[in-house]
Amino acid sequence: MVAACGMLAATSCSDYYDYNSGGVASEEQLAADKTLWENISGNKNLSEFASVLERVGYDEILNQSHTYTVWAPVNESFNLDSLNQLTDEKVEQGFLKNLIADYMHRENDLNDTVIYMLNEKLLKFAGKNTGSLSFGGQAILPNANIPGAYNYPSTNGLLYLLSSPAMFRYNAYEFLFENPGVADSLAKYAKKYETVTIDEANSVKGPIINGVQQYDHIEQIIHNELTERRLNAELNNEDSLYTVLIMKDAAWREAYDKIASYYNYIPKIAWQNLSAEKMGTGYSKKGNDSSMKPTVGTETVDLASAPAGAEIQASEEYMTDSIVKKHLTDYMIFSENRNEKLRTGESFNENDVLVATSYGVRRDEPANFGLIRNLADLNAATEEIVGLSNGHARILNAYPFSPNETYARVIRTNDVARIITQSGYEDKSNTIPKDSLDKWGVVLDEEDLINNNNGCKYVYSDIDRKTSFNAPELDFYLPDVLSTTYDIYVVFVPACADDETATYGVGKKYSLYFDLNYTDASNTQKMGRFNPETGELVEAANGAHKDIKELKYEFDINKVDTVKVGRMTFPICYYKTGVAPNLKVIQTHSLMMGPTKETYEQVLRIANVILRPVENEE
Repeated sequence: MVAACGMLAATSCSDYYDYNSGGVASEEQLAADKTLWENISGNKNLSEFASVLERVGYDEILNQSHTYTVWAPVNESFNLDSLNQLTDEKVEQGFLKNLIADYMHRENDLNDTVIYMLNEKLLKFAGKNTGSLSFGGQAILPNANIPGAYNYPSTNGLLYLLSSPAMFRYNAYEFLFENPGVADSLAKYAKKYETVTIDEANSVKGPIINGVQQYDHIEQIIHNELTERRLNAELNNEDSLYTVLIMKDAAWREAYDKIASYYNYIPKIAWQNLSAEKMGTGYSKKGNDSSMKPTVGTETVDLASAPAGAEIQASEEYMTDSIVKKHLTDYMIFSENRNEKLRTGESFNENDVLVATSYGVRRDEPANFGLIRNLADLNAATEEIVGLSNGHARILNAYPFSPNETYARVIRTNDVARIITQSGYEDKSNTIPKDSLDKWGVVLDEEDLINNNNGCKYVYSDIDRKTSFNAPELDFYLPDVLSTTYDIYVVFVPACADDETATYGVGKKYSLYFDLNYTDASNTQKMGRFNPETGELVEAANGAHKDIKELKYEFDINKVDTVKVGRMTFPICYYKTGVAPNLKVIQTHSLMMGPTKETYEQVLRIANVILRPVENEE
């Protein structure tokens, strides 16, 4: 606590109120046989402070036997008129409780230098035995009647006179709701998750009327499902140090609209179930034309209904709204213990990495969820840094993170959803060890290839290369596709990765079709084939796809290589729906014994299917 308070004291911030400077010590004799309230109300230099105490009922509290220490600001050291414009709750929490603490805190106790105030703030009681005693950064006036002394004893505690009120700072949670007209959108969203209960242990109970407990004074316990559980941060904890990112309303609305365009849902989604019986497993010539019928294997899934009482009742609109706001807040809170620059306010450089408090909590997100590496936009978006009692708030004028690290990530998959077979073959997997990757001429980012700790994992069609009459087809679901434009790639592995001494299939060509099944905005199933010359998807309607020439891919036998299949704009979002579009990788020839079999590769080996949002690349 001492260390935390030391850092807070070194942090500059604006005062809670518009305080004036000045004030003089009382010349009256304060009596040790009187209560704190009697000594305060009887002192002409504390009349303004006494009027504030009386306004919110603290005259009665300080007249009881409970022991307190009060640091009372003298007249004209604060703006009483401004204070009187605030609600009783704000006056109590931000002013009075910031000047009153439980128990006696003596000026000669060198172990008592950080005080836990009634509002749970930690303030420094400094300068002991130096002749320059201070509290919360403000000078304590000496006892006018006892040389060398500062405190005035009372029957229920100690009284000190302050030259100005101790500075109040919001904690990170309080500050979320104290920016009217600046961050109302964020405050409204966070407030929905707040619950307030009575702190019975610290509240003052009154009589029971009609069986209901009444209270003379109520203390509250505040919990928030959003910040505490989903974002894993106790923003009300004064012992912690956080940086909270707070987008101004204009920035929030702009980011909301941008992200929402990626999450365009429809209430019912028709999709092609690759495991459905009617899909069939038989292979036909010309790229399995039966699979080119978009209605084959079609099933329909309904979006989950909005909960009762939700502001938005349409299921598709509710889902979009919920997910967009999740993305707007997932990276909102950071622990200052993990990054020095969060505490100092320095600009970030290209080597810096921030870790959100939500990191490791959201099990349904990618492994690198919560990590932010590209921080140039955060530097640019930071309009102001405000000191808090437990960290800092950064006021932002724009969404500060790149899409590929947050709401529009690259999609990678090598999970085979279906394999076409007639004569009995299946998909299997293998791995190129990490120490062999250089040998295979890997040129992509490792994250595109390294699927586990051992190296580059790939799937392949297991086929008897000498007797099979059928070419392979591997079909992949494309999980969590958003309603945006992607460039689609397939990463191939050479034949000799299976057997370096192999003679069959080494260095032969691939002759492939890439077919895509998806759903449009009217919930109509669509099927198309990518044109290798243009990268465009040609719809299967009326057999137009049959005019597309096969893609003959000259495969480098010593290299893990990549084919850019094409570019596709998906009309709807599949994220968190449990269904997906699919990509079919199809050998164009039935590889019978003869020249065709000698010319073309018979086994498909695929490390990854990759979808990169076009906006990220641009």
